[in-house]
Amino acid sequence: MRRRTVGLDVDGVLADLLTPAFELATQMFGRHFHVDHMVEWDVDNLFQGGELDLFWKVVGEPGFHDRVLPYAGAIEGVAALSDIADIYIVTSPLHGATTWTFEREGWLKKHFGIEKKRIIHTSAKHMFAGDWLIDDKPANVLDYVSADPKSRQGVLWSQPWNATAPTVYAEGEFCSKNVTYFRTRDWASVMRRMITGV
Repeated sequence: MRRRTVGLDVDGVLADLLTPAFELATQMFGRHFHVDHMVEWDVDNLFQGGELDLFWKVVGEPGFHDRVLPYAGAIEGVAALSDIADIYIVTSPLHGATTWTFEREGWLKKHFGIEKKRIIHTSAKHMFAGDWLIDDKPANVLDYVSADPKSRQGVLWSQPWNATAPTVYAEGEFCSKNVTYFRTRDWASVMRRMITGV
């Protein structure tokens, strides 16, 4: 089997960013925020008035990454995946957060042993020239596969906020042809599909 090149998103796939972020939001705004409240991709609808800007400002402050933990099984899953594929991190920077990329690189090194040279900071994830992309944002997966549907495989990492996203998109906003991607939250099923194609 040819060794694949796989891009991994961080937040929502490897890192539980929202739990500590919502703990801060609960302290800041006096209302209970929880990951279970995320039934759609955007957090905007959970906040009122100027709360959203303040929320992202606090999340982007130096030291926030110290609060973030990997999801259960992520470290083991990435280690097993790296035995059969070349792993790169493809992660969006938090705009306006001056130390975000530096802290993200340190976090990935600490928890996953991933070196800086294998980390790509970009919101244009469809530009990643790998074989697979694993992301929790449907639009990222769709754009990635749409850029080269014959040779790219997308994996939508299942989360409450993407539960209503279909696995097949017809012609529409993001693509000019039908695009299929694989949905899972299980590292073993990713590796099985990579090896067997099923």
